[in-house]
Amino acid sequence: MSGLIVDVFGDLAVIASSAAWVENYKPEVEACINRIDGINHINWRPSVDILKEEGMDVSDMKEVHPSTCPERIKVECASKITNYTIHIFISFLMLALFFLVIF
Repeated sequence: MSGLIVDVFGDLAVIASSAAWVENYKPEVEACINRIDGINHINWRPSVDILKEEGMDVSDMKEVHPSTCPERIKVECASKITNYTIHIFISFLMLALFFLVIF
């Protein structure tokens, strides 16, 4: 979905937000991601420059740059959650949010 990317590394879901609608539905997005078995941590990474261009107030947002990563984690492919599973879940999430907005 445009403006929303979710990458899963082990039990960590990294949510990249680059659209105002994603920031507006942040609690709903996080709640849906938290319902996935095996996800224990969420890292929210807003694209502050892009959100600023959309007219959002970004004064309280902090963009995390890759160079500020505090540690490196070895990621293995033995996870029971696959990218395919995440994409299906995100598709259902977007469909649900679409109906929330319309109705």
